[in-house]
Amino acid sequence: MSVGTGAVDELAAVIDNLVDVDPSRLADGEAMVGLHRQLERLAAVTTRAAAAFDAAKAWEPDGARSAPAWLTTRCAMPATTARRRVRLGRALRHLPVAAAAWLAGD
Repeated sequence: MSVGTGAVDELAAVIDNLVDVDPSRLADGEAMVGLHRQLERLAAVTTRAAAAFDAAKAWEPDGARSAPAWLTTRCAMPATTARRRVRLGRALRHLPVAAAAWLAGD
């Protein structure tokens, strides 16, 4: 198991715990801010990982033409979303302040 796979498995376990929480227990303002902050942090991590996946050409062994094409097929994601995610991940490499803020949930 790769480090990445282990981390994703840990994330899945935490999300499983949240799935089991009665939504009314998460319905206060503090929980809403916290949940959305973590959602943005996860989006930032996923976007950076998509760019790294693209740069490593990890999509080639499956016969895909590109990382966005692979994401579209394997993740059932609209092509425009996949292209945008990879492009934004590439751009984040040159925007360290923005990347840090997004990773912090800001």
